[in-house]
Amino acid sequence: MSLASNIVAATGPGARAVGGGAGLGAADQPPYSNTGVENSVDTEKLHLGIDYFRGTTFYTERYVLKYLADLLSESVEVLGRGKNGYTRGYKLGEVLVYGSDTSAMGVNIELSGIACSQVGYHTLRTMYHVLELSMSRLDIAADYCPFTVEDVKNAWMADKVRSYIKPAKDARDEWKKIRACRVIESSTGDTFYMGNRASEKFARCYNEKGFTRFELELKGKQARVAAKKIFEDDDIELPKKAIGIIRAFADFVEKGSHRIHDKKLSWWEDFVQSFALIVLPLPKKVSKGLEDAREYIIETFGKTLKACIEVWGIGAILGRLDEVELKPKHRKMVAKYLKQNKDIAERVYRSRHLVGQVGMCT
Repeated sequence: MSLASNIVAATGPGARAVGGGAGLGAADQPPYSNTGVENSVDTEKLHLGIDYFRGTTFYTERYVLKYLADLLSESVEVLGRGKNGYTRGYKLGEVLVYGSDTSAMGVNIELSGIACSQVGYHTLRTMYHVLELSMSRLDIAADYCPFTVEDVKNAWMADKVRSYIKPAKDARDEWKKIRACRVIESSTGDTFYMGNRASEKFARCYNEKGFTRFELELKGKQARVAAKKIFEDDDIELPKKAIGIIRAFADFVEKGSHRIHDKKLSWWEDFVQSFALIVLPLPKKVSKGLEDAREYIIETFGKTLKACIEVWGIGAILGRLDEVELKPKHRKMVAKYLKQNKDIAERVYRSRHLVGQVGMCT
């Protein structure tokens, strides 16, 4: 039986995904064209879902609470305290919201696996778009995987995997050639960890609930680009996105090389089927030129910057920037750009004080 036709999505209001998590499927009817794949049999179900969801919005705290109360049909419960620097906390059902008096921190929204399961994929997607969330963490989970923890551990230790994860820098001699990992064995089940928990990509595989679960934890930039792919890209069906993103983290193959066409291990092929690997395109780092720096700022911080300008105005933002002192490398970037753009250079010299900071560019 093809697992491609065996992906479950029972996660709308009143439904519950096995193991928690908002299924990436059709049960709650997303408003866009792709609705995933629904299972029609009741044995060996493979369930793909979002198992953790955390992001920040720069809408006002009052607006966010009112919007979520209406969206979720939940009352707002005031918590005794906030966390992670936020001074206030609220609870709407299983959804947590944090705010503070520091407007630059925005409003933080957090959903555990249980919360994701209860609200469903459609609601997560709506929240992401309406509140213009900048994601700080997004977890993808697969339940009832057609492999064991031992399969994953043995392949990883034998380097039968393509992964960007490298051996730990402080590893003992016998571990110098083994990619960073950790094993925990217990009476309730085994857990195999891949990568470093502090990094932006980290995975675990365990069987504590009687079936194999594979979880991929994405943070920071990785979470933001993954959310963009999952919630905005309509060209690929949702289950394919989830498996494709997991494959980009780890792809288990017969040979431990990095050739894309290496034959996949049989149990891994049963899991991924013909679903293509999806590499998440991270924003480019600031390069040598000002134009690249401008595009990087817009791509990475554009929504946040626009929200700040709408609240305080462009003048207030530029006023704060006047307090920032340019470092030598930034002065060189300005000088190089102005040398290449004489008309802009003349305007800058007339209107701003860059002459003293940058020097003549002729």
